[in-house]
Amino acid sequence: MEQLLNISDAVFGEGYLTEDSIKLYKRNPYASILKLEKDGVIQGFSMLQLLSLNELQKELFVDLPNDLKGFSKIGYRKMTAVHPKFKRLGLGIKLFEEGQKWFEDQHIDAVVTVSWINPKTLKFRKFIESNGFKPIQKLKGYWHQDSLDRNYNCLACGAPPCHCSGMLYIKI
Repeated sequence: MEQLLNISDAVFGEGYLTEDSIKLYKRNPYASILKLEKDGVIQGFSMLQLLSLNELQKELFVDLPNDLKGFSKIGYRKMTAVHPKFKRLGLGIKLFEEGQKWFEDQHIDAVVTVSWINPKTLKFRKFIESNGFKPIQKLKGYWHQDSLDRNYNCLACGAPPCHCSGMLYIKI
């Protein structure tokens, strides 16, 4: 668990991922934490979940666009992170592909994810778009209230509040 927290702190900001949220994912039969590990060292991970439309709305804490209405079983890619010292080895692509396979095995209707909008995430956003994800809604100040409620430090903004916007993506 400590390795997952360290990776998340380095990639998303200190305190974004918590021990409690990891425990919830591990106990949830509709969730998975995919890990890439070598010699006992976790190099990266993805957190994936199956949700109903109502559950997704609670998870994303926004009004869902019409593009999502009508789906009953939705895959949610909460996060994918690779430790900075293992960047540029194709591990993010591997985690992404393994996550897509997991979703396909679950027979979902659509997969959604939210990406930070900043220069550091441009490569990831281009990658997911080239893999069939479509941007459907810009979420201005998306992490603002969440960062205040949970008191985590955004990697870009520092101490709360986070002022970053997100982009909601969907793949049907």
